[in-house]
Amino acid sequence: MLEILKKIDFIKEKKLNITKIDEKTFSLKNSKEKYILNLFPYGKYVKLKRNYECLKTISIEFKDLLIYEEIGVICDKICYRIIKDIKDEKKSFNQEDSYKIGFEIGKFINRFHKYFQSEDCGRWYKHYNYRINRLLHEYGLGKYRGELDYIIFDFLEENKYCLKDRTCTTIMGIDSICDIIISKNKKFQILEEYKILRSDSFFEFRNMNLNYKGNECLLTGIINGYFNGKVPRNFFKLLGVYTITEDLYGIFSKYDQVGFEYINNKIKSIIDAYDGFSNIYPVWYLKNKKF
Repeated sequence: MLEILKKIDFIKEKKLNITKIDEKTFSLKNSKEKYILNLFPYGKYVKLKRNYECLKTISIEFKDLLIYEEIGVICDKICYRIIKDIKDEKKSFNQEDSYKIGFEIGKFINRFHKYFQSEDCGRWYKHYNYRINRLLHEYGLGKYRGELDYIIFDFLEENKYCLKDRTCTTIMGIDSICDIIISKNKKFQILEEYKILRSDSFFEFRNMNLNYKGNECLLTGIINGYFNGKVPRNFFKLLGVYTITEDLYGIFSKYDQVGFEYINNKIKSIIDAYDGFSNIYPVWYLKNKKF
């Protein structure tokens, strides 16, 4: 593979040395520049190209956005993406700067979603409603029973109706806050996945409640920026629905493998993020929303 990669014009022109990180990731660098090359199955090239074209188009509006350096196909079997290799400095900023950077990132994510937006989200509603019902069914058949279970399941039942009438889009597939890289000069890069299909745009934020510690101001800025400061209640209801479902889906059927304490801690972490679901807003957002 190294010999094949050496033939890529981008690598040849910049005289980049190649170091293998793993089977799908390679480090590219010379004395002045550093890049990361990622390999994907050829079947992902269409989405890779669509994302690349989208990022090029909207980068005009976002001067701090770092887009792909290049995409391409190797031997008609594998596609690749080359991005800048930057050190993540997101935790080095003060609270005010973190919020401002997050606000800009939120605006960008909103713009990305609108680029791919369409009207029909009926299939997503059916799919996700089934996922919620399957979670509840697994809980009912499982061995786990905790004192606070009713709190999260009541929240699910009361708010899953919000899935109706959502508008579908192609989301970036941000898996956690670790996928958002911010350089010391406040440039940002998002390392999206390629396995996420079309969904409700709010599903992009499904894991925020599980990765908020140490990034509260940044995440609050992202949410406020996404909605330009006017966040609808419906968003927080669905954020709770997605957080509960994604973190607990499939876990009750694995009770014999993971045990009571593991499941109990997961449920407790969700409840703590919402202060016992005393309202629909996560505690980290309430502390920073008027920053």
